[in-house]
Amino acid sequence: MNPDDYLRRADGYIDELRGILSRFVKGRDSLLAADDDEPRIQQITLELRDLFHDAMGQNDYSKMVIDAYNHGVANLYDSPSYSSVERIISIASAARNRVENNPELLGNAQPGAATPVPAPLAVPDKVTLRWLFNHVPYSFWFWLGGLMLGAFALGAAAVYKLQLVQQWLGVSCTH
Repeated sequence: MNPDDYLRRADGYIDELRGILSRFVKGRDSLLAADDDEPRIQQITLELRDLFHDAMGQNDYSKMVIDAYNHGVANLYDSPSYSSVERIISIASAARNRVENNPELLGNAQPGAATPVPAPLAVPDKVTLRWLFNHVPYSFWFWLGGLMLGAFALGAAAVYKLQLVQQWLGVSCTH
C-alpha cells in the first residue's frame, strides 16, 4: 500500500468518526450514539484495525483501537461511548501521523503475519458480582448506592412517624 492511499483512507475514517461524534444524542444522564451510527462505529473500528495491520504488519495501533471500542461498549447501554469514539479518533490520528512522518513503515508490513484480535466483550454465561464490578462503570455504582441510601432514609422517616415506634422511643411528633 502506498502512503497516499493509506493517508486518504485514514482521513476518511477519521472524518466519518468526527461526523458520528456530532450526531451523539444527549440522554437523561448520558450521551448516546445515534441508532444508525452504532453498527457503523463497530465497522469502522474493525476496518481501522485491518488497515493498520495491512499497512504496517504487526503493530500496537490495531490492538489499541479494538481495546478502545471494547472499553467504550462496556457500559449500561452496550453502546459506544462518546469518549471511546474520541479515543478511536486519537489512535487513528496517531497512526496516520506516524505513517505521514515515516512513510517507510508501510514497506515493512509482513503480509502473512497475523495479529491476534481480541473478541468484543461478551456477557458471560454466569454474571457474578466480581464480573459486574470489573465491567460496570463506577458512576453506575455511585448512582445505585445513592438510590439505596435515599430509599433507606425515606423508609426510616416513614417508620419514625408511626405511633408504635414513637411509643417505643418515648417521643411525640404530633403538632
